[in-house]
Amino acid sequence: MSIDADMIERFRGMFPGLLYDSCVIETALIEGDQETGGSRWGAYDPDNVTIKQRGMFYFAAHWLVVNIPNAGNTKQAGKQAVNPVASKSVADESISFAVNTTGIAATDQWLLGTNYGQQFLRLRRRVGMGAIVV
Repeated sequence: MSIDADMIERFRGMFPGLLYDSCVIETALIEGDQETGGSRWGAYDPDNVTIKQRGMFYFAAHWLVVNIPNAGNTKQAGKQAVNPVASKSVADESISFAVNTTGIAATDQWLLGTNYGQQFLRLRRRVGMGAIVV
């Protein structure tokens, strides 16, 4: 697949707070394309939002934030989810606890580091369900 200016603009539209140069976004999208290259993801369609596009873009966003975290970009604050934590507050009491990650493969643990990576994992689980359409 060719990463073109239109795809980069679509990425920027989905993640307006990620202010990276086009060449850096292109590299991240190439990584995302490789990660979503299986037939279960389907094809990228520039005219429609597909699961391939969403998976590819979420992976690329994660890749950017993890590999080039500062890049002069102050609008990405809050995108890091360093250690997955769940919390609940009722009135003036709150409780926080670490999320159990034992069901996540060791090679996928790094995807838990950002909200983008977590969204990618969610989509990848959906893609892995059901039959393959030939």
